[in-house]
Amino acid sequence: MAFEPIPLKIFDRRLGRLVEEFMEDSPSTYESRPRRSLRQWLESEPLYDWLIAAYQGTKHSSRNIAPFIRKHKIDMSEFKPVAYRSYAKFFDREFREGVRPFVAEPSRMAAFGEARYFGWQRVDSAQRLPVKGASLNAADILGSSERAAAFEGGPVFLARLSPMDYHHLHYPDDGATIETD
Repeated sequence: MAFEPIPLKIFDRRLGRLVEEFMEDSPSTYESRPRRSLRQWLESEPLYDWLIAAYQGTKHSSRNIAPFIRKHKIDMSEFKPVAYRSYAKFFDREFREGVRPFVAEPSRMAAFGEARYFGWQRVDSAQRLPVKGASLNAADILGSSERAAAFEGGPVFLARLSPMDYHHLHYPDDGATIETD
């Protein structure tokens, strides 16, 4: 059975309207259990991810950059002109000075990363959120219902990183990473 991508509705500020964007997510991209084929089983193995990441860090992988730019219509004039050493380095690209100024007014929250943002005023334990091709609740995302309990009843702001986005994150205000898995 072929996977058909589901459009993600986003508000395009430049156009001033909702548009549909397709991302190349598929269940096999995120599944950890093998399903039907040898290929799916191999792709679900951690060693496979390690090998792909190792390749994407090589100079040879840089040949994938130009086709990716064309396919996703990325405006490279927004970024510092650099010869990327690898496909992985391309996703760490930097904007030219002044292209995307970071909001400084204390009454406004700047986007902490280039992404598609979703927001809910209040989350409860049954609320499902779209994450990597699945609908997950807070306990699924945070790893336990104990961690999720602290956020129940509060607002949710979800950033959906797209493959064509640059992959830097910015801390609004004085944010800090307190834990990673």
